[in-house]
Amino acid sequence: MTFSPLFADRYQAGQKLAEAIAAEIAELPTAGSPMRTIVYALPRGGLPVAEPIARQLRCPLSVVVAKKITRPGNPELAFGAVTASGQVVWSRDNAPHTMSEREENRESFWEMQRFKAQQKAKAQLARLSVSCPQIIVAGAISVVVDDGIATGMTMAVAVEELRSRNPAQV
Repeated sequence: MTFSPLFADRYQAGQKLAEAIAAEIAELPTAGSPMRTIVYALPRGGLPVAEPIARQLRCPLSVVVAKKITRPGNPELAFGAVTASGQVVWSRDNAPHTMSEREENRESFWEMQRFKAQQKAKAQLARLSVSCPQIIVAGAISVVVDDGIATGMTMAVAVEELRSRNPAQV
């Protein structure tokens, strides 16, 4: 069986996604003026997808950094996710409050995992934020982009982060 990817690379995927997003935004009702839009990428993989979207929409591109909260030994399975500012979302099935009694006694373990993930998010945001424009988010449509969604935890916490900044528009 041969696997044939849908896109040549993330940039091409972003170009195709940009067309679809532009069409959706064009369908939104406006009060006589065009809607301001901001594209947010979840780095690293979301940046090459988001760049052509921001370019086609002629809008600013910024980042929202979120990191998975995982168990040691399984860095891909997210039990939760956290942003640099500390916004956190836990998996309904695997959150600390759903763990067995033995694991519940390890609440500090989960807090440490959350703290480590948040520190990684802060460090990455510090590196990337110098390249991000200062953006007034009030009244803008936020488009959140990543290069894929497995458990959805990082996307969920990124959206919560943006809602906390601009509740009416995400």
